[in-house]
Amino acid sequence: MKYSYDEYGLRFRVKRALRKDLSISGGFAVYQRAYKGPFSALLPIDRDEMRLKAEVEVTKRFSDRITGFARVGWDENESNIFLRDYAGATFGLGVTIHLN
Repeated sequence: MKYSYDEYGLRFRVKRALRKDLSISGGFAVYQRAYKGPFSALLPIDRDEMRLKAEVEVTKRFSDRITGFARVGWDENESNIFLRDYAGATFGLGVTIHLN
């Protein structure tokens, strides 16, 4: 039961083509989680969290088979368990290669 939880929240995502080979997307999410059961034997309290995430991503198609992206964002988790409480910037770069 310690990994089971009730969750409610709001997620929003939008995408816009800038050109045929270039698009930008962004998203926002905020949600509350209430975990069932104690966190651990050492911290036998119920875990409650509020999470906030936001990001912007640019996607570029280089060919029919190769696409790349770059993303920046923010991820914050307010938890009553200090081990699960964090906030900070996020970033990512990636390439997708279609093999078929």
